[in-house]
Amino acid sequence: MLISWMIDFIISVYFYECLVLAAITGCIISIPLKLFKKSRHIINHILSFYGSSLLSLSGCRLKITGKAIPEQNFLIAADHKSTFDILVLKRLLRGHQFRWIIKSSLFQLPFFGPLIVNAGYIRMDRKNKYRAYAAIQKAIDVLKTEASIIIFPEGTRSTTEEILPFKSGSIKIAFSSGVDILPVVIKNTLQINRRGNFMIHPQPILVEILEPIKIKGKNFSGQQQQKILQNLRKQITDKYNKLA
Repeated sequence: MLISWMIDFIISVYFYECLVLAAITGCIISIPLKLFKKSRHIINHILSFYGSSLLSLSGCRLKITGKAIPEQNFLIAADHKSTFDILVLKRLLRGHQFRWIIKSSLFQLPFFGPLIVNAGYIRMDRKNKYRAYAAIQKAIDVLKTEASIIIFPEGTRSTTEEILPFKSGSIKIAFSSGVDILPVVIKNTLQINRRGNFMIHPQPILVEILEPIKIKGKNFSGQQQQKILQNLRKQITDKYNKLA
């Protein structure tokens, strides 16, 4: 038990050192890249490489099943239990262009904040409804013209194996932009690194890409949109409980 704890502690220290180094170097590299026309695309590829590398350094391995990801923009909806979900999605979506909607407090972090600004990530200030509305409009524009958007419909990390209720407005940008929704199920990250816990406990991560939910070219009433949201949660919950 002591030896196992020491190994996990060493892995954790090494992981966080690499995370800080990645944020610093990424920030420095992203500054001159802003001069290029497709700077966000380039920076996104760099961040995907960093995320994938950090996942490997942690000792965690992915087992991916389900559908291949088509070459089109999606609203990608995944369950959320750990910061490792972010690394998993970066590995999963290597070669694809995507952006995140991120809470505003993360934009204040040294090095990491400027890096995600340069990458074109979208700042969501939930305390200011006007800024929140502007963030949604920006996400709609990105979906239509530039890249996929990743969201965690639960709105926060779950601290148990339960999939939390999905926020009612979480997938509205899919209906407003007319893009399909791609559900992704991620399992075992809760055991790797719990919220507020320093330690990392490496283990295999199970990922399944589900069938896209068709939105493009269709009109939905408010009631139909809510039904789609409920079905999305049911799909993710059912698959999460079956993954082993």
